[in-house]
Amino acid sequence: MERKWVLPVVCMAVGGLLTAPAFAGYAEDCERLAADPEEPNRGGVGVALEDIESQAAVLACFQAIYGPLSGKPGSTYVAEPEPETTYRLIRAYLAEGPAQNIWGATLEARKIKWEAEQVRDKSRLTPSVVAWYVEEGRQYFMPETYLADATAGKASAQMALAYLYLDPQMQLNDPASGEFWLAKALAQGHPEAMFKEGRRRLEVADTPEKSQEAVKLILQAAMREYADAQWKMAELYLQGEHVPQSRGTAIGWAGMAGERGNENAISWLRAHEIDTGTAVVTTILVAVIAAAIIDGLANDGDVPANISDVELRRQQKEANSMMGNCPVGYSFNPYAGYCEDMNGTRW
Repeated sequence: MERKWVLPVVCMAVGGLLTAPAFAGYAEDCERLAADPEEPNRGGVGVALEDIESQAAVLACFQAIYGPLSGKPGSTYVAEPEPETTYRLIRAYLAEGPAQNIWGATLEARKIKWEAEQVRDKSRLTPSVVAWYVEEGRQYFMPETYLADATAGKASAQMALAYLYLDPQMQLNDPASGEFWLAKALAQGHPEAMFKEGRRRLEVADTPEKSQEAVKLILQAAMREYADAQWKMAELYLQGEHVPQSRGTAIGWAGMAGERGNENAISWLRAHEIDTGTAVVTTILVAVIAAAIIDGLANDGDVPANISDVELRRQQKEANSMMGNCPVGYSFNPYAGYCEDMNGTRW
């Protein structure tokens, strides 16, 4: 049975992310939110990496490069490459926060040199300025950039090394080193590591038990606010793969992923015209975690500390009632859509 109980909560959830400035303003917003004080011709004006608001910066910089997120899932408009904007997107991805995306940062760093070569308006940026952006950007594609922090125990640096060594696109081809650093990041509960490992296990799972363990890892990453994991949970619930099919629960996960800058989630929400009001992300999180507990993917110990036991129990009770899982002394009223006792009192 589709879990419709999530929908009323989500109806307050994702409208804020669907309103965005005009395309012409994305580059200016990206500059304001993620420009490096060390960039040429800025006179020290900019935002330190630790002060970048990751969610807003990622959305602005991504759309400055690829165009507004709209239409069919994954559809983008590729603008003329701008190495300075790509460099700022790298910084936005690296910033600590709900939209941190180490994979995105290393991928953008890999292609910044190619983008610089495609700039047709050579008068806009001098060769020396272009060279600065290329060299500064490409450092995030180099293992030595992360090695000291990774050795000191910084999980995001460990995750960067895992990507650089494991992913074929990076062309470093050192699986042993990649697995070593991935295990380090995973041991610290880094959400991106949990998502990568969960997705990898899901691809090769050959039993329902292995599939469930893989989905649990992805869920843990999603509950730690990693947007790609939240979108993956949305996909799983949409398709009914390894979890009960539920469009309502999928919309909840997609709403949270979109709030945190996931491009696929935003495109999907817009393509399906889901424009639903002011964000109440914590409320949605309670609902989808309650769903996960009912589905056997999570337990009470997985609930984040900021979610009260009373609120979680309320959502679980509502979900069970609407799915017809009634306690002793109550029966499901299919016309009303909830459990009631012999006197008609709702559970």
